[in-house]
Amino acid sequence: MVRHFGNFATKLGVIVLPMVMVQLAIWLESSVLFFVSFPDSMPYGMKLFAAGFMGLSVALTLLAVSVNSDFFKGAWLSFPKLFAACTFVMAVFFFQVFEPGQNWNDRSVKLFLSLLIALIEYVFATLFVKKWGEMKSNHSELESIRNELKVTQSELKSIQHDVTCKHCGTIHPTRRMVYHENTCKSNPKNQK
Repeated sequence: MVRHFGNFATKLGVIVLPMVMVQLAIWLESSVLFFVSFPDSMPYGMKLFAAGFMGLSVALTLLAVSVNSDFFKGAWLSFPKLFAACTFVMAVFFFQVFEPGQNWNDRSVKLFLSLLIALIEYVFATLFVKKWGEMKSNHSELESIRNELKVTQSELKSIQHDVTCKHCGTIHPTRRMVYHENTCKSNPKNQK
């Protein structure tokens, strides 16, 4: 039971589910921030529609970048760090940490929650990037092994019909080997 849970917990699917939930949360959070930021002169329906699609574009962009983060290797700021920093800033604005009239206790709780959310998203983004890379690496290894097996299989097919005589060392088709061995001059039974 413990081994099965361990195998389950190390699969990419376990990481994908929370990552999708994080993406949905980012979509909703950024949609709310866009909605609040758009001018009041915009019609309500258009404002809601635009905020939803802007939030979706932010979430999908973050997802696309996380899956393809190996293109950003060597950059001074890696994707998971940038992801966490943006999440922290979004959460600070979402929780309205700098609204006047709040006491320090409320602000510290909101800042802590913002940091916690950013840390969780950093951990999941890092884990997702590493697991995705591991999966791609395993897939390419399996593909190269598969190609090697195909080459070996074709080589075996090309020689499967030929067999070497154990007496004289000549190569003959399988269907003729029995006849050849019975009549082979090197066969001790055939020597007079």
